[in-house]
Amino acid sequence: MKESPDYRKIEALMQPGRLTRDGMLGDDRRSLARYASDCIEKFGTGGGNFRTMYAEFLRQARATVPDLVPAEAPDRAALAATRWSELASHLAELAEDAGEEVTERAVEALSRIVVLETQLFESLAARAQATA
Repeated sequence: MKESPDYRKIEALMQPGRLTRDGMLGDDRRSLARYASDCIEKFGTGGGNFRTMYAEFLRQARATVPDLVPAEAPDRAALAATRWSELASHLAELAEDAGEEVTERAVEALSRIVVLETQLFESLAARAQATA
């Protein structure tokens, strides 16, 4: 499978300055923040809805095959659901007020998602490798 360009990876968003006034969003920060919020909430899964379903799947999988699903995985997926909805809210706020404080809240929300989902999926991958 071909590796996607850096600008398409979530890590690219986390680079310093990418969401600042001079960074990736630039002069279109408000309209792009609105579009990103809509992609998450309206066009996507309603924010965290997919992660909510995934958390339930992980709970059921853990009950059935506990060696395959780490104990913390369902709770991490449920927390990710909340965090995706929070990000969408911060992006909607950014669409109305493109100030630095609002931008920082959106960046922090994205950062929390990256950390949490990295932990979630790395723990699932490690467990899958250990049981293979």
